[in-house]
Amino acid sequence: MRQYPRLTVDMKKLRGNVRAVKKLCENAGIFPAFVIKGCNGIPEAIRAAAEEGAEMIGSSRLEQLRRAKEIAPDIERLMLRIPAPSEAADVVEVADISLVSSLEALEFLDTEAGKQHKKHQVILMADLGDLREGFWETDQLVQAAIYAEQKADNLILAGVGTNLGCYGAIDVTVEKMDELVQVAETVESAIGRRLKYISGGGTTSIPRVLAKDMHPRVNMLRIGEGWLSARDLEDIWHCTIPGVEKNAFILEAEISEIRDKASYPQGVIKCDAFGNVPTYEDRGIRKRAIASAGKVDYGYPEMLEPLEEGIEVLGASSDHTLLDIQEAKRELKIGDIVKFGMKYANTVFVTGREDIAKNIIE
Repeated sequence: MRQYPRLTVDMKKLRGNVRAVKKLCENAGIFPAFVIKGCNGIPEAIRAAAEEGAEMIGSSRLEQLRRAKEIAPDIERLMLRIPAPSEAADVVEVADISLVSSLEALEFLDTEAGKQHKKHQVILMADLGDLREGFWETDQLVQAAIYAEQKADNLILAGVGTNLGCYGAIDVTVEKMDELVQVAETVESAIGRRLKYISGGGTTSIPRVLAKDMHPRVNMLRIGEGWLSARDLEDIWHCTIPGVEKNAFILEAEISEIRDKASYPQGVIKCDAFGNVPTYEDRGIRKRAIASAGKVDYGYPEMLEPLEEGIEVLGASSDHTLLDIQEAKRELKIGDIVKFGMKYANTVFVTGREDIAKNIIE
């Protein structure tokens, strides 16, 4: 196993982030599901959540939920990706509760839960405009709710939820949360009881909680980036969860070349290895370094944040990261290690690579 590139996982920060998110949510009357898909459900994240008293872990991947079941069997497991028919048996086996967006899914989950002699909980998803999963017409969602409540022998209708920001980039506004609650209350009128959960999205809903204008009936959030990376929330939504620390996950890479080179490519610019046509700024001759990690390892070079002042990420190919080190505060040399903070998307890539070394800091 090679030493670098290397992922460093700070367990103290992860555990502290779980506590901070729990505190924020508890003070707002919200039940947090700790989502582990942003770090590919690595055991360290599952342990951190379990050690700090998480009551529910969520993922879109069955393999990650199965791992959570093995490591923390007493914590409820939430399946985030709407189930396909071929997944029904596994979903019922490893998940306690699922997000569902069709009557057909309710039917095959009910059948499978019966085969396994289980009661499976479901949250019906309403599409409020982000155009990913969810019922588009409220009356169709209500009919599905009636089916789950009155006709399905092995399902428990736990609530209504929505997803915002993952595909259509729709903001979580006060109006959108009001709309979700209206849908949920329509369902409650139809089934004659109060729902356990009204699930108002994920980390992108945290600004509403911090602003104290989240609808009081929204009582569940599915939070991943907010406790794992904690960078997107700050950089995009300009807010932070009190007590949550960045850099629980750090990428380390080894420098393999240092040279003074032109800052503008020489020749006819066509496209890069990924079919893109990049743009460059001519800054003259600059001291540049290559770090031995690339897009295959972390996805998006523009999202990396060098943790040393004066180092700038210029871009990357599949396996090399190009750095401007002209203004670096130390004299870098070949073999030195540079560290990068990562956003959510970077963390997804890095934690999914089996050939990246891992360093666990307790």
